[in-house]
Amino acid sequence: MTDERPPARRGRPPDLEARRRTLELATTVLKEGGYAGLTMDLLARRSGVSKKSLYRWWPNKAAVAAEALAAQAEVLPVDETGDSRAELLAIARNARRYATADELPLGFTAQLSIADQRALGRSYMEHVIRPRRLLSRDALDRVVARGDLPQDTDTDALLDLWSGFAVYRHNVRGVTITDHLVEQLVDMALSGSVPRLT
Repeated sequence: MTDERPPARRGRPPDLEARRRTLELATTVLKEGGYAGLTMDLLARRSGVSKKSLYRWWPNKAAVAAEALAAQAEVLPVDETGDSRAELLAIARNARRYATADELPLGFTAQLSIADQRALGRSYMEHVIRPRRLLSRDALDRVVARGDLPQDTDTDALLDLWSGFAVYRHNVRGVTITDHLVEQLVDMALSGSVPRLT
């Protein structure tokens, strides 16, 4: 008896590949023409994907834009090395890199309605900020477990301090965040200068 089953497909399923290509196209359109230049009609025409498929994947163009931008954002690892100072430096350097990445095109959010801004914010929080924080929190928990940070360290507050400092210094003041400064922040934490839960 012969096996009449079709041969197994290789590579990505067609829908996933088309979706990936459409996201890449959306990213290009956002960079070239901003949010105003992005339409579902344009995506369908240039990608060769039907509008029905586009709306099956995303409810509106704000959702497309949010996912396209999130896909470009880095979520950097914090490797477990057994060296607490090295891991804290990785967290603080990642915070600096995120703050200086300029992941949203200049003036992009100004082109969005309030509803679209909220949708973008939710997507960015889910796909970018939360994964970044989870990786950093896990690393901080390891450092606390080793006894190199106080047991009652408020790790959420420490992450907020480092991230907020980096964002304010870069985006508001326009001041370079040197590696020497990053090292000072880490050494302050290792000396016990951290927010506490109690």
